[in-house]
Order: sequence, then C-alpha cells, then structure tokens
Amino acid sequence: LFKDKNVKELEFDEFRNKVSVVFQNPDNQFIASTVEEDIAFGLENKLTPKDKMHEIVFEYASNVGMNEFLNKEPTELSGGQKQRVAIAGVLCLSPELVIFDEATSMLDPRGKKEIRNLINDLRKENKNMSFVSITHDINEAFNSDYIYVLDKGEVALEGTKEELVSNYKKLYEIGLSLPMFDEILIKLNNAGIDVKDINNIIELGEKLCR
Repeated sequence: LFKDKNVKELEFDEFRNKVSVVFQNPDNQFIASTVEEDIAFGLENKLTPKDKMHEIVFEYASNVGMNEFLNKEPTELSGGQKQRVAIAGVLCLSPELVIFDEATSMLDPRGKKEIRNLINDLRKENKNMSFVSITHDINEAFNSDYIYVLDKGEVALEGTKEELVSNYKKLYEIGLSLPMFDEILIKLNNAGIDVKDINNIIELGEKLCR
C-alpha cells in the first residue's frame, strides 16, 4: 500500500514519480557512460531544463562526495563510490518515498555516517520525503523513527529505538546486538549505577562514534 492505496491500482507514472529505490548492487541501476549523465538520467526523463539540471546534479553529487567524479565512467569507481552515485541519482528527484535496499553496504563507517547525516538533513528540509531502509546495520536502523525487526521472515519486534532498547533481551535471543553505547548504558544500569548524570556523555560519545 502507498498512501492507503494498493500500488497495483495506481497509474504507473504516478507511482514512479513518487517512489524511488536504491538497490544494494548499484550496477543494477547504472545506465549512462559518465557519473554526471547517470545522476541526470531521472531529471532528463522529467524534462528538467538543462541549466537547472546541471545545478541539481552538482548539488547532489557534492552532497554524497562525488562532485569531483562527474566525468568518470561508472566502471572506474569503487563499489562504495557507485553506491554514492546511485543515492545521488535517486535523491535529486525529490521523491515522496525512498527505499534503501542495503544501499550503504559497500560504504565504510565514515561514508555511512555521511549518508545518514544527508538523510537527516533532507528529512528536516522536506517533510514530505520519507525513507524506508532495509538494512543489517544496527546503527542505520536505530537512526530511524520506527523499526521493524525481522526474524525468519516474520516481524519479531517493532517500535522506536527506545522501545527496542528496553526489549534488548529479545534482540539478543534472535542474534542481534545493540549499538555500542546502548550496550554500555544497559550494562551500567544492570550494575546498579545511576546513569542519569552520564547521559550527556553517552550522547556525546554516540554522536562522535556514529
């Protein structure tokens, strides 16, 4: 369902203009001979004016750290760089819903943090844009407003980050762990240490490490 409507009943163009997907393997969505042309592909289909299109492409390439690679062929890029280009190509269309299917799996921790920060900025700037992230990265999942935890194809847990942390034993049972600082907080609590005074330290450390 999309906005309470079955997607099979929506006009294809209407749905396509509102929903975009970033795949785990970026090679599955490269179709152009250069990075710039690939990011611009969706904009060209929407008949975006050339001068405006160049501005948008450069803006989003810069946002993902790929503005210096615009004239490169996709085959010359690393897996992480390709993922950045694929993300830029989707985000520049400003869809209402973006689905990330393990879209940062090839990025190093710094790269993942940069993309998370970009998404957070976009969410603040554009209240009409929503993100669904399919991921094995617990830090990426815990950056979400609401989380579904799947186990063997079934929803084992759901809720906000705080609700999942409070149900951490269930997470452990299905083989998942918490982000490091949430683990530390729980261990301090279990040891009978009042953590209220160190919450600010935990939050600061969490921001620095993520």
